[in-house]
Amino acid sequence: MRGGATAGAPPLRLVAALLALMGAARAEAPAKPPAEPPAATFDLQEKLDAIAQGGEARLPCGAFRLAETVSVVIAPGAHLALRGGGAGCTRLFAGTKDALRFFYGGPDSSLTLENLTLVTEGSGATAIALTLKAAEANPAVGAVSVLRDVALVGADFTGARTNFWARGVVVSGVSNVDYDALAYMGRSGVGEAIVIRGVAERKTYSVSHRIRGARIVNCGTGVFFGDWTQGVWVVDSDVVGCAQGIVTEPKPAGELDQLFVRGNEFGYGLKDVVVAGPISDVVITNNQFGDERGRGYAGVTLAGARQYVVAGNVFFSTNGAGATAIRLAGAAPRGPNLVSGNAIFGFAAGIEVGPVAARAKIAGNEFGRNAVDYGVAPGASGLLIVDDAPRPLAALPACGAGLDGSRFVVRDAKAPKYLEPLEDGGERRVEALCDGPAAGWRAH
Repeated sequence: MRGGATAGAPPLRLVAALLALMGAARAEAPAKPPAEPPAATFDLQEKLDAIAQGGEARLPCGAFRLAETVSVVIAPGAHLALRGGGAGCTRLFAGTKDALRFFYGGPDSSLTLENLTLVTEGSGATAIALTLKAAEANPAVGAVSVLRDVALVGADFTGARTNFWARGVVVSGVSNVDYDALAYMGRSGVGEAIVIRGVAERKTYSVSHRIRGARIVNCGTGVFFGDWTQGVWVVDSDVVGCAQGIVTEPKPAGELDQLFVRGNEFGYGLKDVVVAGPISDVVITNNQFGDERGRGYAGVTLAGARQYVVAGNVFFSTNGAGATAIRLAGAAPRGPNLVSGNAIFGFAAGIEVGPVAARAKIAGNEFGRNAVDYGVAPGASGLLIVDDAPRPLAALPACGAGLDGSRFVVRDAKAPKYLEPLEDGGERRVEALCDGPAAGWRAH
């Protein structure tokens, strides 16, 4: 199973197994480094200009140096394909410049790029490995562009990693893009692997981006869901060593919609999934989140998300001081919103809710070895928490107006009567109901 928890209580041995799995992944042998860059230049520009009206160009295995940044305008209605012999054997060296730029001449232009590696010898200041740009977004057109088995690396990526792409793939206004087995290997804390935006000046959307089987290692941001974008799927991928794994536009001018994150493994990051501003229809499910950073770490942060589901994920921390698994940090004006069936182990705070209108049901999650399972700030509202794991009365969050109707099970109550205030120090197991701030927790 790539990532995910069932709604039932996973035994602690599952967490141990996941930790072992992460260790095994870290112990994998590094990919074969690129060969020494060739001295002679290769005119790829001429080869691609010849098929700008549509056609295919193939490159054999070998190392090739690009004379300049290659820029091609794909004719309206045309499909251009550039295929290498494999990411491990066809390598294009771009020096310190951008490598490939494809401009879409019409909304029905499309591209296939596969089986090659783009190598930079720059220090990540400005160079972009691959640009896809359209003057007009094409959400209604069925033409699909495919990036398959493409690696974006620095010339020294197995050593000091002083060479890395500032940005791996930048997509502006192009819709219907499949990213299959894309690899970005950079430097931890800097650089962006995939950036997706619409066309702001025309107020048109870039839609339908499917990222599958990607390996994003060491970066500032793994996937940036930019303004005027709708429909980004990130599935069955690894995002490791990135300050931010997946992040959305914090103050979008357009209506952001549809972020789907499933079956991924996150590790050695700081903030793995950050929904930074208003966006509808967010699903985060069956992922593994591993924290090794401690203070400042957050697995999932939802700030302003509406209509979201966070379900069936596994969160585990090996350095839980100051770390949070799930943070509801911004108002959610619409619903329904659900946080359910997650397994959360070893954090300072399992589920943390800021002083916001969260409008969420939190139910059926499993906790272990957290300092606090729930951290609910004063002023939080719209929460319904249902938790049947017996816990001390003192461990319950404060029964404020925002938790009205929430239910917990306590294990240390004195013999109460129905709807009487609860008092700890006993041995009775009863359901506790938050009956508003005036009444507090009552027997139910």
